[in-house]
Amino acid sequence: NKIEKKLEKLQKLIETIESQLEEALELLRDKKARQELDEFGEPLILEEGLCSLIDEYTNEEEVEEDF
Repeated sequence: NKIEKKLEKLQKLIETIESQLEEALELLRDKKARQELDEFGEPLILEEGLCSLIDEYTNEEEVEEDF
């Protein structure tokens, strides 16, 4: 009986998480659809953290090319 109750709680939690993930995915799709693109089809507005990640990756590539 305890196990059944715990399984029910777990199932409800999973359903809640699934619902929230679906909402988040819709928001991301909507945001992507409204994003402006440059002449190469790349987004003009990147997420703040993404810009620094791209810069780090580019810098690492340049350092590797030097060797």
